[in-house]
Amino acid sequence: MIKPHHFGFVFPISKLKYLKKKYKKSIIDHKQENYIFFDYSRRLKLWLEYIVPYSTKSTVHNFSLLKNIKKIHHYGFKVNNLELEKKKMLKNNYVLVNSFTIEVPYFGGKIKTNFFSDGKNLIEHLDNV
Repeated sequence: MIKPHHFGFVFPISKLKYLKKKYKKSIIDHKQENYIFFDYSRRLKLWLEYIVPYSTKSTVHNFSLLKNIKKIHHYGFKVNNLELEKKKMLKNNYVLVNSFTIEVPYFGGKIKTNFFSDGKNLIEHLDNV
């Protein structure tokens, strides 16, 4: 099963103060060097993930420098079998960009993620560990 789970958006560091004030649900992701804020959209029935890089080594640092970012950075999907879905993505010419485990209380605790790219879109598959 693959189910839409969240959309990820990237913001420049200049928006950090605003996001800290507006969203209480957040984590500091030391693996990717980002601040991440979460909001649940009842209308969309999806999580919204707002990402702000905290260093030039951040996984989204270059993306955050783009002017007038108004597009989704990545699409997140909840999967039942991460390894099976990984094989399917690779078979369909997606490139595995990154894979790691992280603690995200708002997503149910410890999660394992795989990020894929087709050159245009960034797709995240996640599953609870």
